[in-house]
Amino acid sequence: MLNALKQFQNVLLIGGKSEIGLETLRNVQMVANAKVFLLGRQIEVQDISIEGAQIFRLNYDISDSADRIEVISKLMDEMDFDLVVLAVGYLGNQPNLSTLRQNQEILNLNFNHSAEVLAFVAHRLKVQKHGKVLILSSVASVRPRKGNYVYGAAKAGLDFLARGLQLDLEDSGVEIYIARPGFVHSRMTNGLIPAPFAISAEKAGELCAKGITKSKKVFYVPGVLRFVMFIVSVLPTRILKRLN
Repeated sequence: MLNALKQFQNVLLIGGKSEIGLETLRNVQMVANAKVFLLGRQIEVQDISIEGAQIFRLNYDISDSADRIEVISKLMDEMDFDLVVLAVGYLGNQPNLSTLRQNQEILNLNFNHSAEVLAFVAHRLKVQKHGKVLILSSVASVRPRKGNYVYGAAKAGLDFLARGLQLDLEDSGVEIYIARPGFVHSRMTNGLIPAPFAISAEKAGELCAKGITKSKKVFYVPGVLRFVMFIVSVLPTRILKRLN
């Protein structure tokens, strides 16, 4: 539970190598020696530092049906978590190509598996009667665009689920926050042509932390994208095609 100064004590990052996720944790307020659990594949703790926090690494593969929920369930049996960040993102090994197998992986990782985890985490936090969840969605969820509509569809599904949970969990003590980043320079976007208003992972994490602190239910990263994506959402398709 948050202390009197509203500092986090136990934090869980699902997608433990996410650069945005890690930068978010570096910018939120934590107690001294807060416990931070990083769930992901091949995480080297010695390469990760969060000032003042104890870091614990757990080998975790969200695509593994046997452990997807079990690992998180055991952790939440042992302690209450104040903040859970769901930062699973996958564009595919060849983002500019569309293949059946790659599209299945994109849909599974970004929506099917992530949605199952989100629903479980939300339920457990509801039982403990407190906690905050940050979901990393995407501006790609707002409107389909040639080249990344499969990724956008998956993120749109997760975004929709998170907004539904916000309604369901009102007055439960659990708060759900949805961040919709635009193009962020990271390992995932390495080699891709940056979109307008591209930012660093460090800046994205800083803005996500501010969104949590200010209890923003849905926010864009950076904020200017709220207005840009509103325009994109109402543009006629023929004009959007020219912009693409």
